[in-house]
Amino acid sequence: MADVSVTITDSTSVDVTTSAASSVNLTTSASSSVSVTEKGPKGDTGATGATGATGATGATGPQGPTGSTGPTGSTGPQGATGPQGPAGSDGTSPNAFTTLAVSGQDNVVADAADDTLTLAAGSNVTITTNATSDTVTIASADTNTQLSTEAVQDIVGGMFTGNTETRISATYQDADGTIDLEVDAIPVDLTSDGAGTIHANNVPTLNQSTTGNAATATALATARAINGVNFDGTAPITVTAAGSTLSDTVTVAKGGTGATSLTTNALLTGNGTSAVQAESDLTYDAATDTLQLTSSSGGFPRIELKSEANVTGGQRFVFIKDRGAAPADGDTLGVVRWEGEDSGQNATAYAQIFGKIAETTDGQEGGHLGLQVASHDGEMTIGLELVDGDAEDEIDVNIGSGAASITTVAGILKATSGISVGNHLVNDLDLAGEFVDSDNHLMTSAAIDDRIAAVAGADGWHGSTSRIKILPRDFIPSDGGRPAMIDDTGVASEELFVESFSSNLLYVSIPIPTGFKATHVKINGSATDAVECWEFQIDSKTGVSKGTGNVGTEINITDVTSSSTNYLLLQVANASGNEIHGGYVTIAAV
Repeated sequence: MADVSVTITDSTSVDVTTSAASSVNLTTSASSSVSVTEKGPKGDTGATGATGATGATGATGPQGPTGSTGPTGSTGPQGATGPQGPAGSDGTSPNAFTTLAVSGQDNVVADAADDTLTLAAGSNVTITTNATSDTVTIASADTNTQLSTEAVQDIVGGMFTGNTETRISATYQDADGTIDLEVDAIPVDLTSDGAGTIHANNVPTLNQSTTGNAATATALATARAINGVNFDGTAPITVTAAGSTLSDTVTVAKGGTGATSLTTNALLTGNGTSAVQAESDLTYDAATDTLQLTSSSGGFPRIELKSEANVTGGQRFVFIKDRGAAPADGDTLGVVRWEGEDSGQNATAYAQIFGKIAETTDGQEGGHLGLQVASHDGEMTIGLELVDGDAEDEIDVNIGSGAASITTVAGILKATSGISVGNHLVNDLDLAGEFVDSDNHLMTSAAIDDRIAAVAGADGWHGSTSRIKILPRDFIPSDGGRPAMIDDTGVASEELFVESFSSNLLYVSIPIPTGFKATHVKINGSATDAVECWEFQIDSKTGVSKGTGNVGTEINITDVTSSSTNYLLLQVANASGNEIHGGYVTIAAV
């Protein structure tokens, strides 16, 4: 159906109803308004309208960044030859120049074909032209005032030539440019006191009046005695000294040595008025600072320090060390060493004593003295050393070297404060009858026995050092079903004993004290029931028989030494009605 068109003029409302119209067009006046009071169902989407006209072009955006410079283009072709210049004054030749250029100056340019180039002479410069030869000469004027070598030589030579000062003549040699100076002989005035040097070739012959016979003398006018021998200059003399000449040995009596030669490095000893002796067995070598005394006699050489002073003090053998600076802890002050040879005759040090500084602090000075011996491989090892302690009047002493070393004391070793064993201090030893409950005390065997007896009695359980008692309570029956019993039928008469039910076996176990061994066992009773002794272990049910016997008889068993696991087990074949009173095990220290 066609669209519906409605035109509204003055009406305030218009009712429009469509049934099949595809659209409704409303036209109103400018002041009218249209209200839709009821909306029907949404119509179908209309067809796409025609494309509108293209809008105006927008404003130009800002300029983008400048791109990178492109590669340089190839060289263009050579230009064409320029036109010929204007003709010269003769109408045919071109100008001789157009431009004259000088670096740093204005260019001179020809203004016309017949323009003239003018050369102007500057300072110290001359310009000369020659029309015939068509040349221009440019020359510099000589204003140089510096003299040449030859000129200088001529001037100086002229100053010297022919000029003579007092006793000095000078001659200029133009050939080689040198000046010769000659000095005449200079007389010496000996009448003045002035100092100076006199050269022999300048001393004139002296001719003056003298007295005496010096010019022709061959002897002293009066002889002079030298050591009792007159000398007048006519001949050599011999001066004697104690019957010999000065060219021979001077005796000790005359202040000499009495010797013509002495052994190198030997020390000199006096021998009365006889010649000084050089002791070849007592030498000093300055190169090694070694003083050596040798002897081939047994028991020698010997050095004695003997004092005859009537004082209580004795002699001193002193080692002094002065480093010229502060010493350091551990500095060695001196060593006394005993050296010999080994089986291969190699020099070997066997023992030495050294003294060192243990502490250098002023007011706390301490020393260190050590005795060393070669320890089985030639190496020197400290066996005894005394070292400064950490308090005044305290000295620490170390003996031996190595855990296997043995220190033997032949007499009595006395410790006033105690001894340390394995870092445990022991300060006393308990003797028989003594006991102190302290980790710092040790006990003798007698003290141990007395202590055991005091605690457990002479034959107590583990008490005695020789016997362990077996009490009625220690017996255990076999698995026959009845326990061991105390038969008290005779209690009224104070008679008690152990018995088993029927003929069941009885057993008793006894531990052996540490450090002991079991040697004998005995069971006491009323009969001679069989007895057997075994050694058992607490970790096994298997035992080893150590002996058999009977009740009432001591059995010498195979010794059983205590261990951490063993014990004794005794078996008694107790017949019905037989009494068991007790027993013992004999022990001994191992």
